[in-house]
Amino acid sequence: MKHFYSFILIGLFILSAKAQFKSTALTIDISRTNHNTIINNSRTASANGSDTITIPFLDDFSTSNITPDTALWLNEGGVYINNHYAITPPTKNVASFDGIQSDGFPYVFPVSGTGTESVNGLADYLTSKPIDISNYTPADSLGFSFFWQKGGIHPDLNPELSQGDSLLLSFFNKKDSTWVRIWPLASDTISIINYNSDSGFSYIFIPITDSAYFSDAFQFKFQSIGKLTGNWDLWSIDYVYLDTGRVTENVQDFGFGATPTSLLKDYHAMPYTQFSTNPSSFLANTITSNYSNLSISENFRDDKFFWLYEISDSVPSKIDSLKEPSGLPAGGTIGAQSTTTISWTIDKQTIIDSLAVKIQSEFALQYTVQLRGADQIELLKSNDTISNTTYIANYYAYDDGTTEGAAGFSGYGKLAYQFELFTPDTLTEIFIHWAKVGFNVEQTSITVQVWQALGGIDNPTDIELISTPTIVVYEDNFNEFTSIPLSSKLPMTAGTFYVGWEQNTSNELKVGVDLSSDHRDKLYEFNSGTWKGIESTSFQGTPMIRPKFGDKKAIGLDPVGIQETIKKEYTVQAFPNPADDVIKLKGIISYYRLYDLTGKVVRSATFDEAQLASEIDTNLLPDGLYILEAGHQKSTSTQRVNILH
Repeated sequence: MKHFYSFILIGLFILSAKAQFKSTALTIDISRTNHNTIINNSRTASANGSDTITIPFLDDFSTSNITPDTALWLNEGGVYINNHYAITPPTKNVASFDGIQSDGFPYVFPVSGTGTESVNGLADYLTSKPIDISNYTPADSLGFSFFWQKGGIHPDLNPELSQGDSLLLSFFNKKDSTWVRIWPLASDTISIINYNSDSGFSYIFIPITDSAYFSDAFQFKFQSIGKLTGNWDLWSIDYVYLDTGRVTENVQDFGFGATPTSLLKDYHAMPYTQFSTNPSSFLANTITSNYSNLSISENFRDDKFFWLYEISDSVPSKIDSLKEPSGLPAGGTIGAQSTTTISWTIDKQTIIDSLAVKIQSEFALQYTVQLRGADQIELLKSNDTISNTTYIANYYAYDDGTTEGAAGFSGYGKLAYQFELFTPDTLTEIFIHWAKVGFNVEQTSITVQVWQALGGIDNPTDIELISTPTIVVYEDNFNEFTSIPLSSKLPMTAGTFYVGWEQNTSNELKVGVDLSSDHRDKLYEFNSGTWKGIESTSFQGTPMIRPKFGDKKAIGLDPVGIQETIKKEYTVQAFPNPADDVIKLKGIISYYRLYDLTGKVVRSATFDEAQLASEIDTNLLPDGLYILEAGHQKSTSTQRVNILH
């Protein structure tokens, strides 16, 4: 069998205390552009001119999450707005381009033996809405600028220009109804072949002087070309700015970059029952973030603000628990075009005292930090504030909820991930983020297992507690976890335990990997009759596997950092999953329909009065994946269920 190994070689980039921007501020005079250089892509056709906006156009993506702001951009193209992929972003959030669509599926699932494993083509793109600049002339000094980065936190996502990988910028010429390639041009002294992402983002400034672009439907478009089979060939852009009066090429702004670190030392989420045994030992001493000065001169921020909110039932409650930030140079000065790491000391006792008087046993701790100075002139205020959320809920999460890579495992073997209970609890579900990259392995049969001990690691033989047959299921949303209920509830004593699975397949199963932390020391594989730790040379990062305790719905078990508040929504529980002869439903149900994957309704029922529970007879249905739809009044719940006799 193949060892558990990184799907793409993984390496971590450690932020320095002061990261310097690669600020060559290269300039292109587009009056020299060859108007015959057109990008032909039917997916990126110009808008029809409706919903036109005006300048200034300014977006550093700090107010967006997952998808671009539809007030500025067309709602298409698969670009991912995130604060995870890039190295030392100029400000919080970037727009990342790769071979993954907006739902997390690759543009092309390769088929073994067909040569489709490395197919290249037009991948993600991002197109502005039409912009009316018809009343301006070259005398108005209209300028366009942006920051860009090739590759990112995952070194093997680095595009290869020798393979045709590229990021292209085009302007729309309304007169000719053509998209014209603006950057990069062979005639310019611009080279991205030897670009080193360790140097930070590069900055491009483009003065618009060609009268062909001064129309009532000007648009610009970023288009990536690369491998279409996953999150390969990564590019990121930030701080896209179009305005008149751009006499200076530079951007005058301050802003946060990296997302603040977790409030917990070793986790991004942990069960309240476990946290409450010794809160002080689990809380981190500090949180850190990066703050950037994008301007060409040294400057400072003189006012410092910080908050922590406890969110329960969607009602935030303020907790003053962060102390004055440290890490700023004397006087608060931040060097020109550089980034400084800032730390805040956590007042642990304030958090502990606040949570001790709460009735609820699950919390989302949303913390916000802000630096501002009234005397500073800058373009955007939205990037002066940055937040993150740590969940004290009913599950463990080493990962932050965003997959930057994937790790593969094939053949016969077992995988085990180590956790620890500090007080007895009842394990009910395992959540796994299956990475939708490489070959399509949906419907692959595995057996999810839980162990108290592993033979040769902490006991002479395995101590297996439970096993649950299931199949691999891809979720429809980006970064979403698949829930795997255990075959029965598992009461557990305090101490070390392991969750994982056993498989026997030639298909390579890939689990998402978070690169913001490294917990490979807790990952074990069963190979050649023995358990052993994952070799450091073959894997790095944190697998996205989460054990959940109890029956209560887990807050924040959407990707951490994406769900900012607790939402009450209509749900119907379907169990067991996978089912054998019957699927049991629990919730307020007026009807249900069970569809097979062809869309055929194979089981259905409608009730005159809403039911609190129901059952679906699946005895005669073949094994496989089905879609369950259940509803009441105007609410509908849809979920995947597996039948395995």
